[in-house]
Amino acid sequence: MKKILVSCLIAASALLAERVYGQNGQYDLRITQKNINCTTQKAQVDLEIKASSATTSFLIGNANFRFQYDAKVFKKPVLVKQLNFSGSNDYGVQNLNGSQESAATGIVSLNIFYNGDGLKAQKVLTEWTPIATIEFDVDTKTTMPTEIVWLTDKSLPKTVMEEWLPSETGKGYVSTLAKSGGVYTNLAIESMNKVCSNAGGTTDLTVDEPLFVPEGFSPNGDMINDKFVIKNTKGLTVDLKVFNRYGAVVYTSDDYQNDWDGRGTTGQNLPDGTYFYTVKLSDGRKVTHYLTISR
Repeated sequence: MKKILVSCLIAASALLAERVYGQNGQYDLRITQKNINCTTQKAQVDLEIKASSATTSFLIGNANFRFQYDAKVFKKPVLVKQLNFSGSNDYGVQNLNGSQESAATGIVSLNIFYNGDGLKAQKVLTEWTPIATIEFDVDTKTTMPTEIVWLTDKSLPKTVMEEWLPSETGKGYVSTLAKSGGVYTNLAIESMNKVCSNAGGTTDLTVDEPLFVPEGFSPNGDMINDKFVIKNTKGLTVDLKVFNRYGAVVYTSDDYQNDWDGRGTTGQNLPDGTYFYTVKLSDGRKVTHYLTISR
């Protein structure tokens, strides 16, 4: 049964679609680099999840998280820590069944198993919550940068998960597929040769925090949160485009310097409200999400 987790999730969603109401679950995912030990030639990454906003928190059920890596750099993934959604409150033990690795590419498949009826399902909130730590063997002599990349809800194979909702009758819960917020933060890493040269080859190296794009700002002139500040870009060029709810571009910069103060392309202050943005980094990463201007 565990081998067909994704198929079961999709089939269950189709059967239950007409029996649920108020579906609002929407998730964001990221991969963060925990450490690299150049002596033992091991690297650890954490998988993390959050709700896209305060109005899209949800109760998580079964889930299958998938991401791809360069098997010339990383090899033999192992689940070393199960940090949440495992071993209590009707959650079973996580595993990596369905993972695969060839000479060139590998895919990690992390599975969460929920065996309850929704009553004890854990809520995914707006703060990043660690799911698990994955450890790889690494080739510290490789000289090219690499990246660990999510397989999204639109990929094949894909990342997929359930949310639990109160039933339409008001008695108990039913499950359906949770929706993606469209934010899948990948992990870009310098060449292992460079990383381990900088670390001296003897100690764990904790790397920088992952890319951070705020969910809003308050450009009211009080010198607090007046600019839309994207953090941890690691010197990469940032291309930022902001759209209103009708899809019109209201701000754009192909070399963003964290200087947007809420004014539009005409120079006038944009109205408070929700906007959508696309951030493209010069290493190929792309993040699309929404932001709120609130003065």
